[in-house]
Amino acid sequence: KSLPDGTYNVTITSVQKDGLSSSGYTTMNIDNSAVSLKSKALMDSYYGYIAIALAVIAIIIGIVAIVIKRK
Repeated sequence: KSLPDGTYNVTITSVQKDGLSSSGYTTMNIDNSAVSLKSKALMDSYYGYIAIALAVIAIIIGIVAIVIKRK
């Protein structure tokens, strides 16, 4: 299912076992015009890259939370 055109805020929150949390956000621009839809495979790989990017951001937030906790 495609998202409607527009800009979306994506918030990622990392919560540790002790309750310490850290959040970060980014924006995603979605454009479903015919020119931007190359093929289903291309879009699937695009969403895969987004998932990887969000996972990396979540890991970074987790590391920052651990560093802050140790200070």
